[in-house]
Amino acid sequence: MALVVGRSLDYPWLLPGKWDGSWIMDDRMSDKPLGRLLLEGLGEIAWIAVLVALGVLLPLPLVALGWALLLGAEWAMDRWRGKVPYRLQQALFFWVLGGGIALGQALPGFWLGLGGGLLAVIGGVLLQIRFERGLRLERQAPQALDVPLPAGGSAWGGEAPERTPEGEPIRLFDGGEIAMGGPLVCHYLMPDGCFIPDCNPSARFSSDGRHFVSPIPSRGAWGLAIFDRQERLLYRCAVDNFWELDSVTEREVIGRHSPLTSNAPQRLELQALKAGSEAEAFVAIGDLWLPESEWQRWSGDLRAQPLPSPLGGPALEIRPWLPDSLLALDDPFAPLRANRGELWINGEASGLYLSREAPPLAWNDDGRALALQAAGEPLGQDTYWLWREDGGLRALGAPWSALPAEPHAGGPELLGLEDGWLRFGLDLAQPCLTYERYGTLGSYSHSSLYLLHARDADDRPRWREADMPRLDLLLPLDGAAGRPGCLLQSAPLADGSRAVWEWLRDDQEAERGAYALRLGDWRLDGEWTLDHRVSDCGRYLAVVAFAEAPTLPQRLAILDSRERRLEWLAEPLADLHLQGFIDGQVHLLHLLGRNAYQPPGGPGEGDPGLLRRFDEGLPEPGAWHAFGRFHDDWRHYYEQARVAFDGTAWRLCPASRWLDAPPRPWSDGDFVLPSVGAKDAAWGFGFHYEGMHRDEDVRAGFSRDGYLLTASGIGLGNLAAPMIWSADGRYLALTRHVQRYEESELERDQWRLLLLDVQERTLRRYRDDLGEYPCFDSFDDDLCFRCAGTGRYVLALDSLLKAPAEPLQACAGRWLPAEELPRRRYWERLAFPSRPQ
Repeated sequence: MALVVGRSLDYPWLLPGKWDGSWIMDDRMSDKPLGRLLLEGLGEIAWIAVLVALGVLLPLPLVALGWALLLGAEWAMDRWRGKVPYRLQQALFFWVLGGGIALGQALPGFWLGLGGGLLAVIGGVLLQIRFERGLRLERQAPQALDVPLPAGGSAWGGEAPERTPEGEPIRLFDGGEIAMGGPLVCHYLMPDGCFIPDCNPSARFSSDGRHFVSPIPSRGAWGLAIFDRQERLLYRCAVDNFWELDSVTEREVIGRHSPLTSNAPQRLELQALKAGSEAEAFVAIGDLWLPESEWQRWSGDLRAQPLPSPLGGPALEIRPWLPDSLLALDDPFAPLRANRGELWINGEASGLYLSREAPPLAWNDDGRALALQAAGEPLGQDTYWLWREDGGLRALGAPWSALPAEPHAGGPELLGLEDGWLRFGLDLAQPCLTYERYGTLGSYSHSSLYLLHARDADDRPRWREADMPRLDLLLPLDGAAGRPGCLLQSAPLADGSRAVWEWLRDDQEAERGAYALRLGDWRLDGEWTLDHRVSDCGRYLAVVAFAEAPTLPQRLAILDSRERRLEWLAEPLADLHLQGFIDGQVHLLHLLGRNAYQPPGGPGEGDPGLLRRFDEGLPEPGAWHAFGRFHDDWRHYYEQARVAFDGTAWRLCPASRWLDAPPRPWSDGDFVLPSVGAKDAAWGFGFHYEGMHRDEDVRAGFSRDGYLLTASGIGLGNLAAPMIWSADGRYLALTRHVQRYEESELERDQWRLLLLDVQERTLRRYRDDLGEYPCFDSFDDDLCFRCAGTGRYVLALDSLLKAPAEPLQACAGRWLPAEELPRRRYWERLAFPSRPQ
């Protein structure tokens, strides 16, 4: 049954339930389950019983006092909120009913008691009705709509009013969804400058043009905004009846409730809505009129603000600035959001405009010179300026800025004013790969990196935090500025010296600069890039030599500040990017090849990670520059590497480590586990590490989704790290981590066993859960393992061999299970790692 809203009964408190029309059975109530309706009914009965019982059991003087207090509460709520809550009306009625029963019991005789009780109840109810009518309460209740109106605009947009009834244009700002796919919230700016915030496209003017009405969208309870154009007042009504408006007359607001539910028609009296809400006045900022609550948001920025200055320095003040007309701007709020003001020095306008929020200032030692960041126009681009007591203001040149292929840096931070120089601080972003240890160079982190620096005796990885490298930028106060004139300094080394870069030239593509480099009075030969890392001990500096097209930077050098010695890494590494220098190891990324881009598709067509690596390897160094250029059809492949000093020279650390004990669940990276007697070996690689944040609890981590290749040519995927060879080298026990969402019947993740027979080239799979974090101990006649917190287990080999064996299929020197056949081309080109000497 369609419902709208009209005038109410005079005594809604006789009806149980909230007085919002919910006591009438409509299509929304019909959706409630019977059990819920019964529970709500029991709650109402209990509420009524408590009120009546209190009236019956309390002494009559207390009953009379309670009745008077409830009447006073109704009067106070009417004065404060403009309406009396339905629960308060209910409480008064049933209090009178209980008091009437108590009076009847107190009077002698049956008929006298009955008559007195009835008179008390009837008199109390009539007095309550008269009292509430005297307060002129406006209550509203559902009524049927005689003639349905055509639907108005949608709360999801498309039909917002564009002109006033007088034909003047309305401006609409900041249309956005209250939630993904939800109704829109927007702000209206009227032609006279009145700003109506937090409205909805389903808004309407009243038929006489006096009122502008709009729903107020919310993730919780919606509201209704009524703008009285004549009085310049805004009413925000706490009614959630309207999501969409169909019409606004001189007397009524007509619309619909949420179209996501019943979309029931609604009708409320306009004056009643205004009477039940507080009016908010408008306050002017220039020619813009804002509701008082919105004005308070900006008013604090419209006062003069003194700035600190050193003893003996000038008096500084930022005074507010507004244009002649805010309404004339495309965005009238741009000057307010910019939060800028004009700088006054010693009571005189400087003509410079700067931010009011902690504007960057730098003083010299005696306070007679000041450097600052400001603009010559109110909304102009900031540049740097120098004020001297004896010379006034003058503009400085632009500071150094990075080219596309140079280390990414944030905005310069003004640090200080020195003799002849203005000093800034720059934090260089850290290069990151899509899969941490391999992938495309797709992002830069403006925070610390956690880099692997060691392993415990049980192969548990340990990470160290590598901070962002920091450069100091020196802008000359006189002479050339920009890239040619600025100097760049590293963070101090242990002896207090700094590396200094001085620009020489840019490469042919204007992507990377070549710099001269010196450390204290030690000037290095050659040309260098800005990429560098200071070691955590402060003794060493890792730097990268510049290389011009057609090649790429490829040479890594280590500077020993104590011995004044320069040493080179022998191996060239294409397009290398430094990540950190901790515990004597340089962590870096370097280019190895590229892959033809293919979006995820069917089996074997996604990204197989380290199994695939790259489709096309590096060409000759003379073609590296062209090879490394971005192209839509290719994705460049990088890997992480480490460089360490082996006692004689700086060398690349082996990518794979050889183990002498079974790997644990937390073992990651590349490892090789030889069989007993070295008849075969298992190479595990490409694991994804799952765990807590590395600066918290690394013991919760584990490796999954890795690959295995044996020296005898068997390849498997989707493995966890734990594995162990049998004593005779024939069997290899493996594990697989199965996440609970992979199989519908699983309630939690499981670790499952696989048994590989390298002699018969078969694979056995088991569905039983091994328990959390299984660790293999031995594999003689039986397989022995431990699990986290549950003890030690033994599985008999004879029992394991009873499971069905799945034969592996031969593919060009590889033996693979069926699920790996779509990726056989990747398996075929893998080379088993050689053991380091």
